[in-house]
Amino acid sequence: MSLARRIVEIVAASAIAGVLAGGVQPGRLVPLAARAAGAGLTPLGTDSVAGLIGARDVVLADARPRRDYDLGHLPGAISLPWPAPPLPATMTPNKRIIVYCSSAYCRIGLELGSWLHARGFHNVALYIDGFDSWEAEGRHVEP
Repeated sequence: MSLARRIVEIVAASAIAGVLAGGVQPGRLVPLAARAAGAGLTPLGTDSVAGLIGARDVVLADARPRRDYDLGHLPGAISLPWPAPPLPATMTPNKRIIVYCSSAYCRIGLELGSWLHARGFHNVALYIDGFDSWEAEGRHVEP
């Protein structure tokens, strides 16, 4: 099988998975970075997020279900499972919040970020590549 054909198969499988997960709506394949910016969120890639891990004023918020968080999450992340995230008292509007979910086809990170933004958290970013990309690159994951 040629490399080009394999890439096409992977992209098609990812798009189908996004539709099945509810993160991509057929006919509305708007890039996640554009959707994030339209919602008032700053889109961030993997290298940008890696450079912010451990910063005192940054909160990493994992929007995935708690069972996924428990299996592995970005270093220092807290679990804020969408759609009913419990906001810890230490999470204040003056902190920079980076939300994420599984992948670039997952919409719950975007929804959590938009929800936070509407509640006065105006320094919210969306890690657009998601946990799966982080892990696939061999970056450190906490259990």
